[in-house]
Amino acid sequence: MDQLTYNYRAAKLTLKQRALCDYAYFVTAYPQETTAKQVDLLRDAGFNDHEILEASFIAGFFNFTNRWVSMIGAVPNPGHYSHNR
Repeated sequence: MDQLTYNYRAAKLTLKQRALCDYAYFVTAYPQETTAKQVDLLRDAGFNDHEILEASFIAGFFNFTNRWVSMIGAVPNPGHYSHNR
């Protein structure tokens, strides 16, 4: 799991998993540049419309909450970064 959070490109993933990570990265880093091409790449990897909608919702929700938390300057509790590591 740590490998995914640090650099998913170096993790051992299936083609479908890699496509999903690429999608999540792209819509996070380049939201204004997201087009139907990103959806087509997920379809090419084997995702159906329901799975693509769910991936989009999850990426959007996490991006929203992360940006909101950054905006208010919330600080995690002291044990957060060392928890279970």
